[in-house]
Amino acid sequence: MHFLTNGLPAEITAGGKTYPVCCDFRRWILITKLFGEECLPADRKLHLAARIAGIPDTAEQNGELAEGIISFASCGSVSRGEGGDPVFDFDADGDAIFAGFLQTYGIDLTQSSMHWWKFNALLKQLPPETEFMRRVELRTMDVSRIEDDGMRKKLRRLKARVRLTRNNSNQQKEE
Repeated sequence: MHFLTNGLPAEITAGGKTYPVCCDFRRWILITKLFGEECLPADRKLHLAARIAGIPDTAEQNGELAEGIISFASCGSVSRGEGGDPVFDFDADGDAIFAGFLQTYGIDLTQSSMHWWKFNALLKQLPPETEFMRRVELRTMDVSRIEDDGMRKKLRRLKARVRLTRNNSNQQKEE
């Protein structure tokens, strides 16, 4: 069911109990980043994610709670290109995301406490002329299909500038 007909969710159900969650997009950005951390064990990630979401420490930390948090978080925030490579990173692309929201919707994200699902819906619909969507387009582009040698070289250079590194996707690779 879509939030247009059912409204925006504000709770997670796990173990027969319903827990209200903080829906502010900033918290859920932190949660999605947390789940991407490879150095933390799964139980630690779950505990931290629950705390960030505002779920009380008394909640049973189990698979059902993890599924609820992942379900809430997965409203479209984790986008991957071919081969599973990330197509955007909230740290590396934060300035472009901020500018895109301000330019397109007139929303200053520093002054907003927008619901996570609403944020994601708007993020996915930013127009192609925004810097954020140009970065995403470059990252997903298959330049080997470009026949013009000069254009292919130019696109490869541009693509390298916005490439997200696997080791540290918090920074864009400089060239």
